[in-house]
Amino acid sequence: MTVFYNIAIYLYRLAVIILSPFNKKAGLWYRGRKGFFRRWKDFNPGGRRVIWMHCASLGEFEQGRPVIEKLKEREADVFILLTFFSPSGYEIRKDYPLADAVCYLPADTPANAAKFVKTFGPDMAVFVKYEFWYNYISRLNTNNIPLYLISANFRKDQIFFRWYGKWFAGILHMFSHIFVQSDDSRKLLNSLGAEQVSVAGDTRFDRVYDLQRQIREIPAADAFSAGNFTVVAGSTWPADHDLLVKFMNETRHKIKLIIAPHEINEDQIVKLESRFNDLTVRYSDVAKALQADNSPGEASPPEAAPPEASTYTSGPANDKAPETDKPESDIPETDKPESDTLETDKPESDTLETDTLETGPSKTRSSEAADNKTGSPDADLVMSSVLIIDNIGLLSSLYAYGKIAYVGGGFGKGIHNILEACTHGIPVIFGPNYRKFREARVLAETGGAFPVRNYRELAGRADQLISDKEKLHIAGSTAENYVKNNTGASRIIVDKILSPRN
Repeated sequence: MTVFYNIAIYLYRLAVIILSPFNKKAGLWYRGRKGFFRRWKDFNPGGRRVIWMHCASLGEFEQGRPVIEKLKEREADVFILLTFFSPSGYEIRKDYPLADAVCYLPADTPANAAKFVKTFGPDMAVFVKYEFWYNYISRLNTNNIPLYLISANFRKDQIFFRWYGKWFAGILHMFSHIFVQSDDSRKLLNSLGAEQVSVAGDTRFDRVYDLQRQIREIPAADAFSAGNFTVVAGSTWPADHDLLVKFMNETRHKIKLIIAPHEINEDQIVKLESRFNDLTVRYSDVAKALQADNSPGEASPPEAAPPEASTYTSGPANDKAPETDKPESDIPETDKPESDTLETDKPESDTLETDTLETGPSKTRSSEAADNKTGSPDADLVMSSVLIIDNIGLLSSLYAYGKIAYVGGGFGKGIHNILEACTHGIPVIFGPNYRKFREARVLAETGGAFPVRNYRELAGRADQLISDKEKLHIAGSTAENYVKNNTGASRIIVDKILSPRN
């Protein structure tokens, strides 16, 4: 089986090379790994202890991040080596300040694995959630380097637990310890004879709880929502927009909507603006106007980058074009679990039940809204009913301005992160494709979140929450307490891996 696995890795890499001139992500993947060992040949942590953390992409990074923070708290001088498989993770977090070096992980060939471990000499390795690269894991095991898997989540339909999955199951036995999210996962691993397992929980709870305590003030959102019942819709796709537009155009309630599309595209934003009957305003226009008011004559565009500053160095890999060399998973695509912080593909329009809805506004009302524009973005902010977020890096703080959250993706492959909203004590509404995500299932059962299958259900649920203050409060408290009661995984993990016994 090892031979077939290695052949698959080589074929994957060849496919990426062929596609790299035509596909942006493939190009980043390939260039990010080109000349990798030549660029890192002089790696020298100065005698510091090296802890290597590997994440597949951005979602896994958010799960590993609280662990990195706690490691730095406990051992300030530890050298953190952070690697990514996917360009969507590396390109966004390559300047993460708590990592001393950030780079792509070369393809999982025997030669690359041996050379990587020799070059960086990690004292221990931490893989996040669904990373099962056989050659890297085998090399670490051979060299007696402790290897941990954190925030892992297992299901009985995964390849490890199938009759033909014995080889893959063997990979699990090479981890020094596996920290799982639930007792169900622990029992599944125990059924394979893997006993080096403990239930720590999901580190994402620590991350979102910390975010809530470090909330950023957003003046535009504050001015927009002040004194109004506001709904915040995050990571939305066109299928989500169909429901939200119709609801805002038809609702009897006086409410406001902050909407942050998952993809920021000028054509799509223009189209979205045209569909609302009431006045809309863009975040970038308002932020610019507010900044100009505070600093006359020195207005500049609002920051479009994520909250982390990009003024930090993260190792020689960041001085050149990114390089890439690794398939999404050692496990065949049909068996690979979806990330709980899934970045979904664009939903198919035919998956949405719209009850024959017509989402376009009447020409009369949309024309009236356009006529009401004052030409002053900050004045339009007060008059408008919809604030469209056309910048990134704001969503986790935006939820603080809402009474209800709507999280997108549920009419596609799966919902986006709902915990960022829950931690602010507001109930969450999302589409029907949510059952892969444990937190969504639990909150749907306990009344902190509400799945909807079509517009009629969305309108009914939103009307209920807006009209019934007690129900709104109970649902929000349920969501908030769920996050609080599930924090602490990062501390459990760090206590274990830094234990003197290890």
